[in-house]
Amino acid sequence: MLFIIFISCQKDNATVDPVLISFGPTTVKHGETIKFIGKGLDQVTEIVMPVDISIPSSAFTTHTSSLIELVVPEISTVGYVTLKTNKGSLTTKTTFGAAYAITVRSFTPATTRPGTNITINGSYLNYVKKITFSQGQSVTQFVSQSLHQLVLQVPMAAQTGAFSLTDMATTPQVVSQDTLNHDLILTVTLPVATSFSPAAGVTQTSNLTINGTDLDLVSQIEFTGTANPIRTFVSQSATQIVVAVPNTAITGSLKLTAPSGVKVTTPSVTILEPAVTAMTAGKAGVSNVTITGTNLSLVASITFPGGAVVASTSFVSQASDGTSIVVAIPASATPGTLQLVTTHSFTVSVPNFKITLPVATSYSGTTPGASTTITGTDLDLVASIIFPDGTAVASSSFTAQTSTSITVTVPATVTSPGALNFKIANGYQVAQPTFGACSTSFAGSSLLYSFDANLQGWGAGTFQAPAGLAAAFTSAEGHSCPGAGKLTIPFATYGQNADIEINPGPAMDFTGKSKLHMWAKIQIPAGTAAAINGVQAYVNTGGYSKYKGNFVSFSGALPGGGSFSDGNWHEIVFDIAGNLSSITVSVINQFGLQILLQGSAPGGGPATPPQVILLIDDVWVE
Repeated sequence: MLFIIFISCQKDNATVDPVLISFGPTTVKHGETIKFIGKGLDQVTEIVMPVDISIPSSAFTTHTSSLIELVVPEISTVGYVTLKTNKGSLTTKTTFGAAYAITVRSFTPATTRPGTNITINGSYLNYVKKITFSQGQSVTQFVSQSLHQLVLQVPMAAQTGAFSLTDMATTPQVVSQDTLNHDLILTVTLPVATSFSPAAGVTQTSNLTINGTDLDLVSQIEFTGTANPIRTFVSQSATQIVVAVPNTAITGSLKLTAPSGVKVTTPSVTILEPAVTAMTAGKAGVSNVTITGTNLSLVASITFPGGAVVASTSFVSQASDGTSIVVAIPASATPGTLQLVTTHSFTVSVPNFKITLPVATSYSGTTPGASTTITGTDLDLVASIIFPDGTAVASSSFTAQTSTSITVTVPATVTSPGALNFKIANGYQVAQPTFGACSTSFAGSSLLYSFDANLQGWGAGTFQAPAGLAAAFTSAEGHSCPGAGKLTIPFATYGQNADIEINPGPAMDFTGKSKLHMWAKIQIPAGTAAAINGVQAYVNTGGYSKYKGNFVSFSGALPGGGSFSDGNWHEIVFDIAGNLSSITVSVINQFGLQILLQGSAPGGGPATPPQVILLIDDVWVE
């Protein structure tokens, strides 16, 4: 196919004006022959191929008035062709472009720094308009460009990865492999840290020297523990960076950012900061605390829990080798976390700071309005006692106070068990063992028995049939106390009684009492229909002579609603007037409960009665 173009110069009376009719073929390749057809072409002295490639008439392979033939130069690219004569120039109206295929034979160096040149060798590289690197970084301006070689500068933001060449034509050629079908991969040099100085560690705000290679490429440094990167350095070269350590930096690796944004992680840098290995305890406002550890010479002040701040100038001592600090414990100090503030304003939190606190180990009694002696340790620190009902009794109202005991009158308002708290001089409160649990009076009446972990003789061999009946203390549940008496009753047959007794001693006296109260809860294994029929209180005066209160049935509805089989606590009231109320229990007498299993198994229950559990708590009389 030929390009058909009619171009002529201005007429001359002596000769025919040159006219270009066509040129081609359009599929011509470099090194092949292209034809120019027209009139008066014998007047053409030179043809200029794109771009600015001059071919004299002496290089034409054919040159007549109607035809010129020449070989397309290898270096020719795309553009207009100009035919020159002595009368003027003829320029084609359409562009010329020989067919070509861009190839890459090699490039050097394969590893380079950003901002330096690489050289690409190949064919038809003069057609390349753009080179694209990893992450979309591209270059359109080259250092030099020829048919077989292209030199360009690697962008500062370029990253290691593949790159490609393109001619940006309408149907572009994109070359991403060399002539051996290997991907074009450029390795972009990154900064590397090889060592730090001082090697043993550096303090915050002092200078750190980073040694390595290509460190002049580092645009910023991130320290572990800091929120913002450091962009200004004391000094910087290809082999060394000197940078001031931020006052929030902690031990850890650095991140060096290259111009491409790639972050290079370095080995760990040791930031010297205080570290505590042990602390002694003492009395607030009285004792010293000794703090041992490392780098404690960096501590400028200590903030104690409670808010008191002690400057290093007020320390009792501070070892120059950083291994210890001795400081007086402020009167306001409480247990918690110490804050060690360094000379560079960095804070190190140290948990588990302790002060000496008062501890109660026992109470002699908990009767409202009566005196009780609390025994324990460091009780001389107690400024006031806060009883379960919230009543506070100041130390000035104590009957007596030493480091091991306090004698105080129990407020009359303390009628229920609960937490007891000691308050020390600075207001800090310390919880103590439950006060009044299982030993308070009820509704202004006298306590008969309530359960604690000792069980006071229940289950100690004084109970009667059936065999295997057992009593124990359970802390898992209780009515008003942190636990209850748990009577496990393995009935052998239906209709059987189970008796359980306690020898409470002469202090248990029913004289003048009319009612006996007991809280109870029944537990019967799921899936059985057996039930406890009822319970009766009695006093055994010896020889099986029992003075009994009324029998309380567990069947049917309770006066207050619900039933004993609902798994809730219910109050049982025994009428003992005229029965137990005339008895003074002595050492030889026993207070007991008689439990009766229902006479048959309703609803087709098992032939062998199940084991039944009766929980009892808070037995009292009025």
